[in-house]
Amino acid sequence: MAAASLSRGTSSPLRIAVVHSFYRSDSPSGENAMVDAQVAALLRRGHEVRLFAAASDDVGGPLGALRQAVTVATGAGRAPVRDWAPDVVHLHNTFPNLGRRWTARLDVPLVATLHNYRPLCAAATLYRDGAVCTECVDSGRHRGLVHGCYRGSRLATLPLTLGQRGADDPVLRSAAVLTALSPSQAERFVAAGVPAERLRVLPNFVPDDLAPAPGPGGHAWLYAGRLTADKGIADAVHAWPAEIPLVVVGDGPAADDVRAAARGKQVDVRPPLSRPEVLDLLGRSRGLVFPSRWPDPFGLVYAEALAAGTPVLATHPSAAAAMAGQDGAGLAVDAVTPELVRRAHADFAGGRPAARRAFEARYTEAAHVAALEEVYAEAIGVPTTRSRRSVSRA
Repeated sequence: MAAASLSRGTSSPLRIAVVHSFYRSDSPSGENAMVDAQVAALLRRGHEVRLFAAASDDVGGPLGALRQAVTVATGAGRAPVRDWAPDVVHLHNTFPNLGRRWTARLDVPLVATLHNYRPLCAAATLYRDGAVCTECVDSGRHRGLVHGCYRGSRLATLPLTLGQRGADDPVLRSAAVLTALSPSQAERFVAAGVPAERLRVLPNFVPDDLAPAPGPGGHAWLYAGRLTADKGIADAVHAWPAEIPLVVVGDGPAADDVRAAARGKQVDVRPPLSRPEVLDLLGRSRGLVFPSRWPDPFGLVYAEALAAGTPVLATHPSAAAAMAGQDGAGLAVDAVTPELVRRAHADFAGGRPAARRAFEARYTEAAHVAALEEVYAEAIGVPTTRSRRSVSRA
C-alpha cells in the first residue's frame, strides 16, 4: 500500500470531476464536510474541479424514496459526469442517490474514496449489537437482512442487501486507485478480497481556513460527536472519574443514557456546536476522549484535536486508537477506565507539542493535497476499465 513515487507527481493543473451523493443536511456528516473541503483545497491548488452531486435534501415523498431504493438495489443510474471531459473522476459516495454501474463504463481513470464499509456491510459500520460484526463478509450478504442492520428494519435493509457485492462491487472493481482513510480500514477491505495493490491510505485533513493555532490546553476534557451506542460515549461517561471535568458536545439517541451516567460527576453535556466552536474548545481542553466501539475508519475530530495541540485518548477498534499510538499523539486503550483516564490526564499535560507535530506532518491541507496529487498521477498511469477489458481480450 505504498504511495506512488514522488517522481510521478502532477506538475500541471488537472481537470478533476468530483462525484458525491450528499446525505441530508439535518444529519451532520463528516463525509459531506470532507468533500467540500477537498474540492476547495484542490481549487486553491490551481486545479480545475467540478462537483457532480446529488443531494438527499432534494428527494422527498414515497416516490423519491422508492427511486432511491431501486438505485441502491440495482446500482443502475446515469453517469453523473456529463458534458465535460476530465482527466480523472474522483468518486466519494453514491448512497443513496447515485448508481454504481456507470463506473465500469468510464473512459477516464477513476479514484474512489472509501469513507465507510458500505460495500461490505448494510449498516456501513461492521458493527452490530455492541461488537464488531463481519457476518456479511464471512457468511453472505443475507446476514444483514436477517438482522435488519440498516435502521433496525429488514424492509429498509433489503435494497442494500440486494445491491451488496463485497469485493465485486462495481466501484471497487472499476477504480484504478482506492483510497482508505486509515491503515486499519484498508486492511479490512483487503481481508474482504479487495486487491491490496490498488489501495492507498489517504487520511482526512483540516483545511487551512479552519485549522486553529495550538491552544493553551486546560483542565477539562472534551468529547465532540454524535451521542450513539456505537460511539461508546455513555460507557465512557459511566467510567469517568468524578474528580476530572469532561465536556460532552453533541446529541443523539444515547443522550438520555449519557445524562444519566453524568449524574454526580463533573460532566457538562452540551448541545451540538459549530465546528469553529468545537475547535476552540479543543484548544482549551486537556485531552479529547474518542471512545468509539466500532471500527471507525477515521474520526475527523481526531485530526482537529491534533491541530489544536490536544492529545487523544482513543479506544480500539477505532482507527484513531491505532493512529494515536503511531503518531505519538495520545493513548490507545481497549476501554475507558478511571485509572486510564487519570493516567492520561497526568501524561497529556506535557503532550501538546507532540500532538501538534503529528498534525503538521500528516493532517494539514498541504500534506493532503500533495498525497492526493500522487494518487491522481498514479491513477492516470493505469489503463481505464474499458482499456483493461480490451487488453484482456487481445
